[in-house]
Amino acid sequence: MKKPIFILSLLVLTVTSAYADTFKCYRYVDGSPTGGFIKIEANSKAQAAEKAVQEYKNMGKRVDYAECEY
Repeated sequence: MKKPIFILSLLVLTVTSAYADTFKCYRYVDGSPTGGFIKIEANSKAQAAEKAVQEYKNMGKRVDYAECEY
């Protein structure tokens, strides 16, 4: 019983990650880009920007917003 559940979970993980794109996201403070970039996997630019802002905050960095590109 454990083997089919494990295989199914791997399949779900593979399918969901196959549709995600990798974005380079830059943080902005006071309207200017600051520092380098981070790579975020997301389904859209908007989702990548949201994830990037959260990631920068988790890292303890100041961020007003993030802009992402492919």
